[in-house]
Amino acid sequence: MSKKNIEKYIPEAMRVLKEEFSDGLKYFDMLLKDPNLTPEALQKVKTTTIGSLSSKANDFDYVAGNELKKLLFAGTPLGHSSLGTKESIEKLKLINIEEFIKIKEQFPDTGGESEDFSSRR
Repeated sequence: MSKKNIEKYIPEAMRVLKEEFSDGLKYFDMLLKDPNLTPEALQKVKTTTIGSLSSKANDFDYVAGNELKKLLFAGTPLGHSSLGTKESIEKLKLINIEEFIKIKEQFPDTGGESEDFSSRR
């Protein structure tokens, strides 16, 4: 997730917790700087994501949208579901995520490095 997206979506998601906003940003910043890269956390995310994909399999708008993207954007990243597929998620390993994070950290202008959000209010 890029810094632009984080700045846009995290405050929106936290607006319901206004009294905890400052603490929430502090903990979110800590998580960005030191992610929970454990086998247990990965399995939990994989299970949740596969469950989400399974529930969307019966959503005709979602399926049709993905099929349209495949046609319009064939051969590009936009031609694939942003969540991935059940198969791609099952293949995911911690080393893949660690390598992705290292690559993103080499290119901070693309959102690879976390920003200190705890000072924002």
